[in-house]
Amino acid sequence: MRYLSLIFTLPFAVAAIAFALTNRGDVTVNALGLGLEIVMPVYFLAFAFFLGGFFIGGIASWFGRRKKIKALKAEIKNQQSEIDRLKTKNAKLEAKLEDYGDVIDAPIEATDSHSLKLVNKGN
Repeated sequence: MRYLSLIFTLPFAVAAIAFALTNRGDVTVNALGLGLEIVMPVYFLAFAFFLGGFFIGGIASWFGRRKKIKALKAEIKNQQSEIDRLKTKNAKLEAKLEDYGDVIDAPIEATDSHSLKLVNKGN
């Protein structure tokens, strides 16, 4: 994963540096008609928009993940209740098994292919 990130980040960084070196001219930005004028290099304005897009995308991704996390938590809760139900059922079956323990421990002998009989423990 680290190498994949490097493969995408390194060319972008080189392109950003090249953009900054070739666009060093100043640009005047009017702040929403408030009479405020800001003079800044073109590359600074481009990087500001890139950074703003980065944060807006991160926030949108975060909200999307919250929805997925909420769904996964609900699934975990459902699975946990199913596990609890199966544990209870297993405990009940084990209790029944203890009641039939003597019968189950008796050896079984096949008399033919369709019937089985219990063998007396004394023999």
